[in-house]
Amino acid sequence: MGFHTFDASRADKLERAGRRYRFLSAEELLWALSLSPEDTVADLGSGTGFFTDDVAPHADEVYLN
Repeated sequence: MGFHTFDASRADKLERAGRRYRFLSAEELLWALSLSPEDTVADLGSGTGFFTDDVAPHADEVYLN
């Protein structure tokens, strides 16, 4: 398994919605997860939580790591 780190001073680049949603839209993610209001989500390696903001309103609990 490889080792990858990200320079935290460049985290703002991860928040560019146009670029992030180009690969996976919020609608596609929510469709794939098929969440119900009782579900609990664990977002491992969530970084800035970009996609977590889209998921959280559709789940009962969300844990970030």
